[in-house]
Amino acid sequence: SHLEEFSRRTGGAYGTPVELALRHSVLPYFTIFRPADVFNGAIAAISGSTVERLKFLLGMPASPAGALYPLSHCNACAIDDINRFGLAYWHCVHQLPASYLCPIHHEPLLTSEVRLNGLGRSQLFLPRDPRLKSHVAAIDLASSALPLLERLSDLAAATLQRKLPGGFDERSLQACYRFGLAQMGLLTPAGSIRATEFVKALVAHFGPISTIPPFNRVVSAS
Repeated sequence: SHLEEFSRRTGGAYGTPVELALRHSVLPYFTIFRPADVFNGAIAAISGSTVERLKFLLGMPASPAGALYPLSHCNACAIDDINRFGLAYWHCVHQLPASYLCPIHHEPLLTSEVRLNGLGRSQLFLPRDPRLKSHVAAIDLASSALPLLERLSDLAAATLQRKLPGGFDERSLQACYRFGLAQMGLLTPAGSIRATEFVKALVAHFGPISTIPPFNRVVSAS
């Protein structure tokens, strides 16, 4: 919040509220597939004094899957930052939901839940701060899990940076999904999805990462 005030006090050195949101926040990740008025409404919210309605504006009400967003960083990126700037900083691309690998170095991210409780929310930290008690969340996974996590992290990064090939077209995506389902034999002659077989295929594909959140709430053997 308060991006308008931040921009004013810094004399616009870091950009307007819109530029700040696009370059230095994860907002584009949550709005790229939404109508323009959703993005504009989000900008209005974060430019002001409160973001109380932001989650509902983005269509993210409370759900059983939860929404835990820990601080994450890549150790290799942190070393590069220190060599270049003298200190490490947080990279937006590492803070995306379900991103467990760095899309640049493809090594597991270090995460910290220090800001998820009342004690750490009002404090400021930089990567590699010992108070973070950072750890590798994607540890002890089967080797088959890493390619999945790598593809998901790369896709998340492309979404944030608005680098998805061909942009986004709702009808094209639907046609792409239906073509893929047909290739896998998951469509009936009438064009309906074979739901049972589809769920089994989904669980089998994402099985290697079903022990880490949020996949442990979405995909399970049962």
